[in-house]
Amino acid sequence: MKKGVGVALIVLGVLLAASACANAKRAPNLGFLLGTYLPGILVLAIGVKLQQEKVLPGTVGTENPLLALQARRRSNAEMGVLGGIVLMFMGSGLSQQGRELFLFGTAVFLGGWGLMIAGAANYMKWKGYSGWLGLLGLMLLPGLIILAAFPNRMKDIGSPFRPETKKTLWPVVIAIVAVVVLMVLPMATFLMLPFLLSQFPRAQTRNVWATVVSDPPKFTVEMPANPKRQVVTQQGPQGGVTVTTYESRDNVATYTAGFMPITSDPNPRMPQKAVQAALDTMLDGTASQMKGRVLYRKSISLGKYPGREQAFEFNSGIRNRAGEPIVGLAVWKFYFVRGSILILTVILPKSDRERQGMDGRIARFFDSLKVE
Repeated sequence: MKKGVGVALIVLGVLLAASACANAKRAPNLGFLLGTYLPGILVLAIGVKLQQEKVLPGTVGTENPLLALQARRRSNAEMGVLGGIVLMFMGSGLSQQGRELFLFGTAVFLGGWGLMIAGAANYMKWKGYSGWLGLLGLMLLPGLIILAAFPNRMKDIGSPFRPETKKTLWPVVIAIVAVVVLMVLPMATFLMLPFLLSQFPRAQTRNVWATVVSDPPKFTVEMPANPKRQVVTQQGPQGGVTVTTYESRDNVATYTAGFMPITSDPNPRMPQKAVQAALDTMLDGTASQMKGRVLYRKSISLGKYPGREQAFEFNSGIRNRAGEPIVGLAVWKFYFVRGSILILTVILPKSDRERQGMDGRIARFFDSLKVE
């Protein structure tokens, strides 16, 4: 009964540690993350204590060294394997907290892996085999399953004092070196690859811009490289309306430039108030499609052409480590030019830290608009 409860608590402790690792990205800070591992560690420790066999007085020491050695090996095996698994989960959780904790989390993960292999070596010695077989712990769960399938030779044959079962140091050292060279370094490189790719390409391409030319109405605007053109026909009260847009991105913001013909007359005469009312109606319709609030709206102009500008905060659908939504920002500029509406938009759905240095790029995009 006592052993059964101990095994159940061990399984529960490992599951709690795995759950903490799975939810590591949602932890608001390091202290909170480490606190999520505490219940699993406590439950695991209680389970190991309950599951251990009680050695009767008089059976330990010189009277029965075999039982004493076997009990010590089993205890070392349990603490090594289970403690190593928990440390690996903890290291994985730490590495998910960002680049500043990635190397530390990898070191914790590596330490847990080495501890688990040491436990596996003691486990095989407890069964009467060479500690070198503990290197199967390099295979993680599949390796532990293979080790568990070995029959226990110490029940009827074999001596724990055989030379091949005495020393565990060299298997552990070789295991750690093998983990670092064959697994941890490639794994760290693989995990760091998205960060490296997100930095180097940005440094090389952030300053590469292209000039978009559209006709009619003929206008030019500078956008980050490789803008994509799209033509969409929308049905309105007066029939179909064709909207032509150019869109590009720079890893942080999305830039859109487009135009929508309203009338075939290249020189329509409309009162200023009527133009602003029409542009406001379009801004209201655009804002209604996004959940958020208007920061400001004001009148602008492009030479002799009137326009309206609006900034808008919205729920970007991206969440921070605490699980809270990150507020995005959208800036629209609409101009009424020669019977068409020119539309410039910048959308930043990411965090404030990623917006640093974007003001100059946004200004360059908006200020580059020219109508011929």
